[in-house]
Amino acid sequence: MLYKKGHPTQVSQLKAYLGPSSKHNNYEAEIVGEILATWIIRNTPEMYQKTTYIYTDNQSFIRLAEAPKAAPGQYLLWNFNEGASDVRAKLELRWISGHSKVRGNERADKLAKEVAAGKASRGVDLPPILRNTLPTSISSKNREHMEQLKRRWVTMWQDSPRKPKMERIDDSFPFNGYRKRQHKLSRAHASILMQVRSGHLPLNTYLYRVKKSELNQCEACKINPEDESPPETIKHFLYDCEAYTPQRSTLIRAIGATNLPLKEIMSETKYMKELARYIVKTGRFQRD
Repeated sequence: MLYKKGHPTQVSQLKAYLGPSSKHNNYEAEIVGEILATWIIRNTPEMYQKTTYIYTDNQSFIRLAEAPKAAPGQYLLWNFNEGASDVRAKLELRWISGHSKVRGNERADKLAKEVAAGKASRGVDLPPILRNTLPTSISSKNREHMEQLKRRWVTMWQDSPRKPKMERIDDSFPFNGYRKRQHKLSRAHASILMQVRSGHLPLNTYLYRVKKSELNQCEACKINPEDESPPETIKHFLYDCEAYTPQRSTLIRAIGATNLPLKEIMSETKYMKELARYIVKTGRFQRD
C-alpha cells in the first residue's frame, strides 16, 4: 500500500498470492511485500524524486537488502534490489515494530486475509517475477516434510501396543518434557531410567521372557530355597521387595511418599535423580 503524507486514504495497493505455507514461508512473503512496494512507487509518477519510506518489521531483510548473502529467498532480495534501483524516488528502509499503531496496519492485515482467500491483484498489474508461480522454498519444503513425519509418528504411536504401557508412566507423547529433564541427568542415570521407562531392564520377569534367566521370581526375597517368591516386576522391585527396604526409605524421605508412583517420579528431574540413586544403591542393575 502507498500512502502520501498528510492524506488519510491510500494512493495505491497490490496483492500477490504466493501459495500454501507448505511451499512458501513468512520471510518470502515479507520480501515479496517489499517488491510490491517498489513496484507501486515505480509506477506512481508523482513519487518522482520524492523521499519515500518503506516500513518493515523484518530486521533481517533490512540487513540483507543492500548485500544479499547465500540464504533462502536470496533471488527475491536481488529482485528487490533491482526494482529499488529503477525507482526514481529516494527510497529509505525503516524498521518499525510489528505491533505499532501505524496508519495502514489494520488495512494491511485485511488485505493479507483477502489474499489468503485467493483475492489477489491481476497478474498484469504485478511485477514480472510475481506473474508466474515462484519456486518452492527449500525451507518450507523441509518444514512440511518434518510435519508429515510428525503426523505419521503420531499415527504409528496411537496404534502401537507400547502406548498403553507407556501411558502408565508418561502420557505426554511425544515426551518433550521428559527429554528436557533427561538432559539434566548424568549419562549413567539417564541410561538407568530409560531402562525403567522401556521395561527392558535386568529384572527377572524381563530376563525370563527373553530367555536370559531360568526363573522370573525375585531371588532377593528368597530366604529359604523352598520359599515361593513373587515375580520380580518393576513394581515389586520399587515398592515391595523387603531386601531393599533401607534404600526405599531413603527414596521416600527424599521425594515424599505421595510421589512414589512412577508417573510422578518421571515428571520431576529431582525425583528422577533420586530414583536413579535408589536403583544404583540396590546394586540390582549392575552387571556381573
